[in-house]
Amino acid sequence: APLEKEKKEKQRSVEKLSLSSLGFHWEFFLLLPVVILLFWKFNPGKDKKTVKEKEAESSSFSDLSVPAKEFSLQVKFMEPSWIRLAIDGKLSFEGKVPGGVSQEWKGKESAVLRTTTPESIQVMLDGKSLSLDQLSRSPSGDFVLFSGRK
Repeated sequence: APLEKEKKEKQRSVEKLSLSSLGFHWEFFLLLPVVILLFWKFNPGKDKKTVKEKEAESSSFSDLSVPAKEFSLQVKFMEPSWIRLAIDGKLSFEGKVPGGVSQEWKGKESAVLRTTTPESIQVMLDGKSLSLDQLSRSPSGDFVLFSGRK
């Protein structure tokens, strides 16, 4: 009888350790994966990106919507001329060019030309002639030949 009593006590202690006796039921095991999946799906920390990554992503998206196309600028010098040319905000050329010479530059964002003799220069942007007489000049004497594609 003492052995049977001991067996029953061990059996009761094992029963106490069972999940159902602790208040867990089979429903818990069905809901647990659903809760884990929902937490994983909507976890705000899973997609942490740096500010630079987000800016790069947004700029690459805007680049897709308005593709940046390279422009071609051809300048033909009818007479010796001094020019200063900035392409995409960087000085591309500054100096005196002899008459009868043609030069070509490529860029994506902007082209600004300064010259002392606009009447002796022919300018073509993407194969189309630009008349410097019809372009407005800044107080410093710059002609904005091209400024973005929008």
